[in-house]
Amino acid sequence: MPRLSRRRPRTSTSTRRPHRAGRCPVLTQPPPFLPNQADYYDVVRQAAPNARSFPMWGPNGTVTFASHTDSFGKAMQAGSPFTAALDAMQNATVADMRKLGFTLN
Repeated sequence: MPRLSRRRPRTSTSTRRPHRAGRCPVLTQPPPFLPNQADYYDVVRQAAPNARSFPMWGPNGTVTFASHTDSFGKAMQAGSPFTAALDAMQNATVADMRKLGFTLN
C-alpha cells in the first residue's frame, strides 16, 4: 500500500521577487507613524540582515510581544523616547522568565 505524505509540495522560489522601495508602491512613502523619515524603508532594508527575531527574548514570546505592543503604543502616543518602552519589554520578559523558574544573571 502506498504511503501518504503530509508534506506540502515545494514551490519554486525562482518566481518570487523581493519587494524593494521603489518597486512596490506601498514602500515608496514612509509609514504613517513616521511620516518625516523618508528613508524609513531603506534603513529597514539595511538593518534587516542583522536584526534578531523575538525568540531571543525568552521562552514566552507572547509576553514580550504584548509588552512591545503596549509599551511602544504608549510611547508613540505620548511622544516619549522608546528607551522606556524597551526597558518595559525587558522587565516584563525577565519577570515572566523568573516566574517560569529560570535563573537569570
